[in-house]
Amino acid sequence: MNAEREMPSHISRAKVPTKYGMLDLYCFNQNNIENVAITYGTIDHQSNVLTRIHSECFTGDLLGSLKCDCGDQLDTALKKIIENK
Repeated sequence: MNAEREMPSHISRAKVPTKYGMLDLYCFNQNNIENVAITYGTIDHQSNVLTRIHSECFTGDLLGSLKCDCGDQLDTALKKIIENK
């Protein structure tokens, strides 16, 4: 069974000051699922954009759980995105 996928619709945008710098958060909804895109700086659509798809690990990202390295992976990815700009 192939469920029809709707195009994502933009819900909101917020500028958030973080330890990495000023990030833009864009919230989208697709098939009643909300996702967040985090961007840094201007995306000019002319060059490749460093991107990371994250697993949304609550315990690793927010609580700093030592059972996984998700929080460290996210930290490294955000640092590389900022450095790459």
